[in-house]
Amino acid sequence: MPPYEQDMPTQDGRVAANKWTGGPWQSQHDFDREGEYTIIGNVDGEYIDGYQHNTYTTVAEVYDNGNPGEDRANARLIAAAPDLYEALTAATAMLADYVHSCGGIYDERDQEVLAAARVALAKAGAA
Repeated sequence: MPPYEQDMPTQDGRVAANKWTGGPWQSQHDFDREGEYTIIGNVDGEYIDGYQHNTYTTVAEVYDNGNPGEDRANARLIAAAPDLYEALTAATAMLADYVHSCGGIYDERDQEVLAAARVALAKAGAA
């Protein structure tokens, strides 16, 4: 399977191949362009003649909007996307199991949280 196809379980336990760049993703400050960041994934470092050479895939770029703290925060959030997706997928499955063990939706808040998590996963392209 190509590295950009990551198998993620869906809410019903099926596995869907998502077609995003393999993680983990990293945020790299672009020193040639102040305040701009490049998000990279599929980092593969190897040593050639004693020097490390990295190959990677550019996932996104964050451009300088005049607010360096916000630029950095945006880049970090984008770089965390694969990890956040994986964690939300696992948390959704756990909450669904908990709700099921209680004989259905335990209370309105559980239902709201589970629905919001599923909407977020669908927005990210979960099957």
